[in-house]
Amino acid sequence: MRPTLDPRDRSVAAAPSHDNWTTEQHMDYGGPGTALQDDETRSFAVGEPLHQPPRSWASHLRAWAPEIGCILLAVGLFVALTVVLDRCNDKRLPQWPLGLTLNTAVALLATLCRSIIMLPVADAISQFKWNWFASGHHPIKDLYIFDQASRGPWGSLRLLGRMRGRLTPLSHAAALVLVSGVATSFLTQSAVSYEERLVTSAKSGNATISRASMFPSTVDDNSTSGDLEGLKRAALQATFLNVNDHWPIPEPICPSGNCDYPVYRSLGLCVSMQNVTSALTYDEFEKQSGFTMVRASLLNDTVFMEDELTSNTMALNATSLQPRIRLADYDRPVTSQMDFEEAQEAMDKAMEKYVWPPEWTSVADWEENPDVLDATIAQFFFIWSTAKGLDKDMHTRYRAAEVLWHFCVHEYNTTARDGVAATESLGSVVKVDEVVKQRGDPCYFMLTDAGGQDRFRITDSYTYSELDRMFRRAFSGAWSFLDFDMDYSEISAQIAESLFLNEYEYGTDGWSRQTLEEWDVIMWDNLGKITATVAQGFTAHMRKMAKVDSDIEGDVLQTETFVVVRWPWLSALAAQIGLSIVFVVSVAVHTARLGVAVVRSNNLAELFAQDNSRSSREEQDDGVPGGGTAFSTGIKTQVDEAVRGRLVRDNEAWILQMQKDGTSEAKPPGDSISGSSS
Repeated sequence: MRPTLDPRDRSVAAAPSHDNWTTEQHMDYGGPGTALQDDETRSFAVGEPLHQPPRSWASHLRAWAPEIGCILLAVGLFVALTVVLDRCNDKRLPQWPLGLTLNTAVALLATLCRSIIMLPVADAISQFKWNWFASGHHPIKDLYIFDQASRGPWGSLRLLGRMRGRLTPLSHAAALVLVSGVATSFLTQSAVSYEERLVTSAKSGNATISRASMFPSTVDDNSTSGDLEGLKRAALQATFLNVNDHWPIPEPICPSGNCDYPVYRSLGLCVSMQNVTSALTYDEFEKQSGFTMVRASLLNDTVFMEDELTSNTMALNATSLQPRIRLADYDRPVTSQMDFEEAQEAMDKAMEKYVWPPEWTSVADWEENPDVLDATIAQFFFIWSTAKGLDKDMHTRYRAAEVLWHFCVHEYNTTARDGVAATESLGSVVKVDEVVKQRGDPCYFMLTDAGGQDRFRITDSYTYSELDRMFRRAFSGAWSFLDFDMDYSEISAQIAESLFLNEYEYGTDGWSRQTLEEWDVIMWDNLGKITATVAQGFTAHMRKMAKVDSDIEGDVLQTETFVVVRWPWLSALAAQIGLSIVFVVSVAVHTARLGVAVVRSNNLAELFAQDNSRSSREEQDDGVPGGGTAFSTGIKTQVDEAVRGRLVRDNEAWILQMQKDGTSEAKPPGDSISGSSS
């Protein structure tokens, strides 16, 4: 009877001899009609593999059909994954039934794809094992290494140390595929990111912002006469702001705290200013007190300021002249003794002399934009002393400016974020589009923006005519450091304080160290800020008191989560699939060229691949039933169902004993199968 070998010696016992030897091919248990006669033998030299007869490519494809199916399924899952991500990219976070999230779907598809693509790779590694042994003599221990390599990354890394020669790139590819699978899931999950975006919502109310589309705020002048008081308060309050402050722009209505508004235009007040110092005339005279005085005047002494020439003081005068209004050259005809046609003709002739818009007596040249004068509601001449001309040089000591407050069209861009509104002024324009003088109905003129998109109406009315008187009463006056001017007013004093702010901020010493040019720049800049703040306050109140439905509607925004796909993170899974396909195809082609049977990872192939013809004859001689017949079928993946196996203990080793049904069962040597190996 054949002695039982220690398991540690099996690799040695199973290794073939280096001599030429003859194998007897016994009955194949793969099915009827495939058995060889016992006396048929085939001789071949060691290291010379037994190849199958040439097969067609179709048969090769059929042999690898399961792997091809897995690859196609994995590619399909990857395509499905990319389609899902593409449809969700830059979209709101999807709300799927049963609480299914995008991350869950991505994880499911990526895991299935990665798991399925590993199946053909594992089978290809197992098949690669037989190609490896078919290419030459190798240690039987390599069977175990290949088996471990097909099971995971660690085993595939061990395989790298065993491979040599032309087949090395295949082992590298297998290891790379299996090792990369560890990080593929994490990298694929990283392809999906989220960001908070503001989107338009129709469920949170209306976003509006007020604007003025006409003046007065309604066509009915009687209902707007009360607006004069509010406009006056806004203008006066603006003079008491710090010269570097601005009047706040009206806040928009934004229910969610995040709103977008279109660029919009509103009727408002602007200020234009020119330096008319060169038009000043000077007259010296002495007062009864003995002081030498100077009279700086404009328009033939119509506008003037008196100042003590020998004192190092500052003085300011603000004067406004009445415009040439509608009654100046308009004589209403007496029509009581006329018939209807004569009365109409007389009224039409009178209307030709009607002055509309009012005309202003100007010193400055406004030819660059003559519409400024037509849109003006108040004109002021400011004359002041710089207190720098102690050498009695009048051109050094005095300055004069012509200031026009006039209607204009402002353009704004407003946004609201996190409850804070920000409005950017995009500029203003004065462009009279149409002037209408009509009998029986109020006259009016139209302003338009630069692009002609919006038109704004200014109507001749009581409210309009009172604006000039309101400004003249509020801002006319004089101020002097010596406090002897009879026209002194608190508003004039406040304007002077803002105009001469440099002295109050830096003190007399700091002011005295400044040059005349520096002092000029500061005062002109301060005067521009003072008058502009008045215009801002006036405009803000105009927008608030607007009674015509002219509000600008914006979009209410809500924060929502959007999906952002980072496509480069999918490259790891795509590369793994591509490399897997290359590896499986390479192994399949290599198998076809060697002519080795495609058995993949079937354990039966290892069980029956050993050549046991010699030991079979010895066991038959010793009377062991079914001795070698089950072991001499080659690397087959199918065995006759009549073949049975039993694990028995033979002295110090466990042996899988096989026999075919119908033969007498040999008594297991040694202990029973329930015993443990010693």
